[in-house]
Amino acid sequence: MLRQMTDYLASLKSFKVESSAVDEVVLTSGQKIQLASESVVSVQRPNRLRSEQLGARNGLAFWYDGKTMTLECKSNDTYATIPRRRTWTTRSTRPASSSRSRRPGPTSFTATRTTS
Repeated sequence: MLRQMTDYLASLKSFKVESSAVDEVVLTSGQKIQLASESVVSVQRPNRLRSEQLGARNGLAFWYDGKTMTLECKSNDTYATIPRRRTWTTRSTRPASSSRSRRPGPTSFTATRTTS
């Protein structure tokens, strides 16, 4: 059954997943605070992805438009964008035992404050 579900998702050109979560924060005083949030993840193949926490004051949003990846932090109205790498792939074709050197990630991000 799991295989049928994954095959079905793999066959879709686009899909959306909505989820709810409750995070629990324990303060130094021992008091527990629960924070509820909802998230939406949207995929449009072959190269579009968006993920956003809805209603969370300090939430994050992430999107990929086929050319750049952007991460937005709602708590301080900043975002960072990096260009797509040519070597990103969706699935590895190398055997697990293959040795492969990893490319270093981006060396710098520029945080930009959004203005309204």
